[in-house]
Amino acid sequence: MKEMTLTFMLGGEDCGEVLLIEKTRPNWQKGKLNGIGGHIEPGETPQQAAKREFDEETGNHWRGLQQRAYMHFATMEGISMAEPVWRVHCFSVHSDFNLFGVTYDGEEGRVRAFRADLISSPANSRVPILPNLKWLIPLARHWREESNLFETVQRYRA
Repeated sequence: MKEMTLTFMLGGEDCGEVLLIEKTRPNWQKGKLNGIGGHIEPGETPQQAAKREFDEETGNHWRGLQQRAYMHFATMEGISMAEPVWRVHCFSVHSDFNLFGVTYDGEEGRVRAFRADLISSPANSRVPILPNLKWLIPLARHWREESNLFETVQRYRA
């Protein structure tokens, strides 16, 4: 089974900013916004992979966040014949500073901040995003506000 991570950095006073990457690959993501993440290497935990992928895809611009808590808030699975064929571990990490104004162009794509409420709005038609961001970003933002820990598992038919 292929295992991956997806991280959303939230910033600003009310976590109203989210750092996303405009993907250059793979083809099905090209030109669309997504959270920051990638494959889990052999021997890595999902949290270790999330930190490594975040560091790689953002060009180390937010290196100090490696010491911050990466909170696991959801797991998505793709299933075929009732067996998982892929699993994505979703994390959020919170910044005390504003994210706007910082852009990084890397191999995987352009990383920059967006207003979280506009990206996840059902009315958003101007910004090309992967469809699951409409519910993953609000879930990541809500996670910070909740004192009760919970986990969501979303399954997709492959």
